[in-house]
Amino acid sequence: MVSKFLPGFAVVLALTFGQALPAVAQTNAPTAQSAEVDAKAALVRRYFAAIQFDKLMNGMIESMLQNILADPRIPAEKREVIEDVALESFAAVMPGYMDRVVAVYAEEFTHEELVGVVEFYESPIGRSLTARSVILTRRTGELMDYFQPAFEADMQRRLCDRVGCEPGAVPTSKR
Repeated sequence: MVSKFLPGFAVVLALTFGQALPAVAQTNAPTAQSAEVDAKAALVRRYFAAIQFDKLMNGMIESMLQNILADPRIPAEKREVIEDVALESFAAVMPGYMDRVVAVYAEEFTHEELVGVVEFYESPIGRSLTARSVILTRRTGELMDYFQPAFEADMQRRLCDRVGCEPGAVPTSKR
């Protein structure tokens, strides 16, 4: 049973933590450009510190592990080992992942935009937003759980109207 689970788990980890991303090209950029890239990367790291990105990532891995370990096909005696290995792998790949995420943000935003983002998230209002983000995520997730059956029923009805079927014949997340 675990042998069927582990390849899927490895794919989830690879996709989640950026192992499928292409290597970042190494170039000999001019010093001024390197200084700009370094300054932008520093701002991105300040932004991540301000929004407590590490806590968001830890929460994501914990949630993912809870979902994975809830699979009844995983023998109880293997759960702790799987959790330990997953956490070790997460810690091992996280620095490289973070470097790539920082590079993506630095490429996508101008220096001025990053300064503005950092100033906002380091401000009292930005810190307030960050402090509330966990509860807001939980509450909006609960709303999605509440609205999911209505969404699926509406989608089934619309799909069957177009292709000619009975709504009960369309699979949903609960089937």
